[in-house]
Amino acid sequence: MAYNKIEVPQGGEYTLVLNDGTKVHLNSMSSLRFPLTFEAGKREVELAGEAYFEVSANKNKPFYVHTSKGEIKVLGTHFNLEAYSNADVFKTSLFEGKVRVRVKGNNIYLKPDQMVCYHKNGKIHLETIHDYDQFRWREGLICIKSAKLKDIMKTFTKYFGDSIVIQNKEVEHYKYTGKFRQSRGVINALRLLQKDAPFTIEQDEDKQIIYIK
Repeated sequence: MAYNKIEVPQGGEYTLVLNDGTKVHLNSMSSLRFPLTFEAGKREVELAGEAYFEVSANKNKPFYVHTSKGEIKVLGTHFNLEAYSNADVFKTSLFEGKVRVRVKGNNIYLKPDQMVCYHKNGKIHLETIHDYDQFRWREGLICIKSAKLKDIMKTFTKYFGDSIVIQNKEVEHYKYTGKFRQSRGVINALRLLQKDAPFTIEQDEDKQIIYIK
């Protein structure tokens, strides 16, 4: 069977439609491996990273998403799957339809507006989704809710591509809530943060490094 693989670089996004009509939105630093044509009886893809799936309904042909941390089985649904290999948490969030999440021998069935999280320490918890802003990356929005500056910089590195080094340790625990438009760039986002946090910016464009001082 012939396969394709799409790899999205740091700071990028990509949307594709599989041959069965399923639409996949891939987030930054993600990859999807999929067959050119699905065989009879089953549809299977492999994901590393984060993606939003709009699966074309077919009750006779389940759709499987395989990751290094777990497996998702659906018939036709909309869901977000976060499965970065270096992340502490594996998350599946359901918006329409029904999915089965299989992780470490456990089967969890989700209903719409539910999220299941599997932590690297082995704990699994199910919760109701209250904050949908976290999924607005498909609109080019980076939504931050009461996050520390040091964690915000990790998020900025993921979406903008530049490495950010915090040299001013006094501001790394500063907390912020807000939204940033990815298309406006990292410097614009940092300028917005500067309105509330006392730091300066130094940019090394050749090495793509930004220093917070």
